[in-house]
Amino acid sequence: MPLLPSVGNHFHESACGGDKLHQTGEELGQVTNGSPDPKQRSWTQVGGFMYHFARVEQKINQAVIKLTELDAKSAPVVELIDFAKKVDLVQKSAYAQTTENAKDKEFAKDVCSKAFTMNQYRRIVAHASFEPTGDGVQFSRAVTSKRGEVLPVTEPWTEADFTKCYAEMGALETDLDKLIELLKPTPKGWFFQNVDVINPPIRNVTLYAPASDWVPQPPPKR
Repeated sequence: MPLLPSVGNHFHESACGGDKLHQTGEELGQVTNGSPDPKQRSWTQVGGFMYHFARVEQKINQAVIKLTELDAKSAPVVELIDFAKKVDLVQKSAYAQTTENAKDKEFAKDVCSKAFTMNQYRRIVAHASFEPTGDGVQFSRAVTSKRGEVLPVTEPWTEADFTKCYAEMGALETDLDKLIELLKPTPKGWFFQNVDVINPPIRNVTLYAPASDWVPQPPPKR
């Protein structure tokens, strides 16, 4: 797993509703630990991550809808926009609206940074193949080195890694609610003038393995 910063310390898709589905990281941990079938447990772990991420994206969608003042008929189009683009819009809007309040601006930066970071993990969970291993999951994918070599990458996630993700995405939901309260609708046309809806923003994502032989990294200590 890439050594990304912690969401909790700066860490490591329509949303489902209903109290019965809104399980905490601890509750999901109990479900997976109690599963006698390793594959069923791994499916629950990966599904739990995607469930919580979908709830985070739902909050981002709410923020974008508030900023753009979309009506009920137009609002569903927000779900079609790349996640990173939506967070970029929320971050730029928050920066523009909190220029005189350093505390709120720092809060917006922190929340959006956590969302970007979790999205990098979501790319692994959503797009890599996986199999059960130990008490967790081993993701498998390939990267291209700077020398043009395709190298296999295996990234093990433990039960504790997943539980930590669930809890931190739950906390991120709460922070996004607070951020939404701070936001105000933007002037008409501001969205298209300030956000590239075609090309996603480029973040610190490693696309290539080092030129030397690549060695898989362990999960980050959280």
